[in-house]
Amino acid sequence: MKDETKSDFNIRNTVKSDGPAVYLIAEKCPPLDLNSLYCYLLLCTHFDKYCLVAEVSNKIIGFVSAYPHPHHTDTLFVWQIGVDPDFHGRGIGSALLEHLIPPAIKNGLIYLETTITPSNKSSRSLFGKLTKAYNTGSTESDYFPASLLGEGHEAEQLLKMGPFKEKGDK
Repeated sequence: MKDETKSDFNIRNTVKSDGPAVYLIAEKCPPLDLNSLYCYLLLCTHFDKYCLVAEVSNKIIGFVSAYPHPHHTDTLFVWQIGVDPDFHGRGIGSALLEHLIPPAIKNGLIYLETTITPSNKSSRSLFGKLTKAYNTGSTESDYFPASLLGEGHEAEQLLKMGPFKEKGDK
């Protein structure tokens, strides 16, 4: 990805006290499924190695939550990524993913997986830019049918991307 990041925000790993702010951003970012505050607290503590926040003046404006897949030891599962609507268009989502990939690769996590609904064009675009920037492929398959997700929820497709290599590696 070309560096669209601006110097007006920084990215860091999460800490416990980030949970409420991450929850509030998820709440502002439909079509993200809003999980309980407790869930976001767990993500920010148990999975802090791969959960990141973007902040401006100590205010959290974006996040990505991810964890190593329990059944695929070479895969990092990206659970959610969200950016406060007031900060859209600044490259924050791309920057969060860019910061996530190098430590994942160093730990042998060379594939990324995420689930995505058919209509989520912004996430599709974001992950498409990522695979292009890393010159890697992606596959998509059925994962969670709408019938399992409840009334009014679209099916979730599994998007698998990779293998990722450090930029510059062939």
